[in-house]
Amino acid sequence: MSRHQSTFEERPGVPHLQGAQYVETWLRGEADLRWAAMRRPVPVEVLVAVLAHGDLIRLRNLGRLARRATVRRMWGQAMAETAGHVADLARDAAGLRLLQETVLEPLEDDLLAGRRRFIDREDAAMYIQHRLLAS
Repeated sequence: MSRHQSTFEERPGVPHLQGAQYVETWLRGEADLRWAAMRRPVPVEVLVAVLAHGDLIRLRNLGRLARRATVRRMWGQAMAETAGHVADLARDAAGLRLLQETVLEPLEDDLLAGRRRFIDREDAAMYIQHRLLAS
């Protein structure tokens, strides 16, 4: 069982966060696509999970497409731009892995455990930008 599986199963108010298939989607950094396909607002913790587990190309593309209406609806412009910023700071896969392990995965854990909350996507984006600059 992954470190996230028990966390998902403990969240009965969010029925889409259950099952091994969703955990795999989450850990590939693609959980936002499932929410978007359901035409549901994508929660901040899902967006942070994409940053924490997504690949360099996906994050770079989110940043590049941040002003497109579909990306803005799904991610919010500030969070999509943050994804691009993560990719720019990382420069390569090894750099991305380092940022994910030191900044983004700990934030994801805090969100899932309820130790951190954000007012909205812009609040999350500002916090992440600050943490990235401090790392």
